Amino acid sequence: MNKLFAILILILAQSIYGQETTDFTIFHRLLIFNSDGEMLVVKIRNTDFWVTPGFYQTEQQSI
Repeated sequence: MNKLFAILILILAQSIYGQETTDFTIFHRLLIFNSDGEMLVVKIRNTDFWVTPGFYQTEQQSI
């Protein structure tokens, strides 16, 4: 019985201290195509990465 109680306390304690911050962001990816059906991509400077454009949404900013 004591083991069960200890495990229950551990599970509840972890959920209390899980994620305390309410700051969150959501990334919206924009897929933009031209009249030829080609997708717009952007090259990140000084790298070999190409990505599609997008923007972040926060609690203050909304679409």
